[in-house]
Amino acid sequence: MKKLPILLCTVFVLISCSISPKDDFSKAKKENTIIAFQNFLNKHPSSEFTGSAEALIDSLRFFEFQYKNNIDSLYAFKHRYTESRYVQDIDTMIDSLNIVAVAFNNKGLVYFNEKNNDKAIEFYQKAIEINHCNAETYYNMGKAYYQKGIHVEDKGNYDKAIKCFWEAIHINSNYADAYLDMGDAYGNKGAPLAASICFVKAANLGSELAQEFCDFFGIPYESISYDQTIEFCRKALEINPDDVEAYCNLGEAYFGNYDKAIECYQNAIKLDTGCAKAYYLMGLAYNHKKGNHDKVTECFQKAARLEYIPAQEKLKELGCSW
Repeated sequence: MKKLPILLCTVFVLISCSISPKDDFSKAKKENTIIAFQNFLNKHPSSEFTGSAEALIDSLRFFEFQYKNNIDSLYAFKHRYTESRYVQDIDTMIDSLNIVAVAFNNKGLVYFNEKNNDKAIEFYQKAIEINHCNAETYYNMGKAYYQKGIHVEDKGNYDKAIKCFWEAIHINSNYADAYLDMGDAYGNKGAPLAASICFVKAANLGSELAQEFCDFFGIPYESISYDQTIEFCRKALEINPDDVEAYCNLGEAYFGNYDKAIECYQNAIKLDTGCAKAYYLMGLAYNHKKGNHDKVTECFQKAARLEYIPAQEKLKELGCSW
């Protein structure tokens, strides 16, 4: 095969290198992706189109987060891209979404009072899709599943109710009514120990109904020990081996024994790779073990990418991105 003359090769190289920033910017605009504009900026870090490329990246990032149409994604954008021109509008958008989430929750309550549990659950789920940090909505959905468990011969509804009550408690650890109703759900499932511990928790949090229950059955409602919590979580896992929340709670009960705690969080993640809480708690456990900086950062980053705000805050403290 004949080689190209040296002069021809030189001309080819010069032509290929002479593509202007304008041409590359036009090409990036046609693709209209973050990567395309980032590649343009890498190639032309200082050109008349630099500002426009940066603005378009900012817009595409914002629309990417906004498209999810939930409050967490907007908070994540606000914390991650503090220099964005959209940050000033985030709080107003969050307020608007909160109004919509409350409206869906209230509509769910209307259907619940009409004993239409399926329709109530549908609207609670819509509210949670927008704001999954509202304990009341999870609690309301748990009550709807609990009612389905009573009226429909399917104990799986009690499992779903328990999961909702756990979610409410995760958001608000002092939610006495959630512990009380979760105790009822465990009782109807045939798990008296788990039910009793829930009632004791509710009684300690000031629920008069739970206190009356404990007094009637002679159950002392002093603070629950870690051993009781461990037994409670184990019982929950006997009933439902796929209970991700029970593994997370078991890990927290084992928190002085960090290896066992980490094992629990790993089991939770095996069941649900999107469980941000498990990644976050595992990061805390590795942090207490000392000498595991890379593991700590990795766990927090995985939780942060799943839009878990506490993990994002921890990474900001550590000066790490996600």
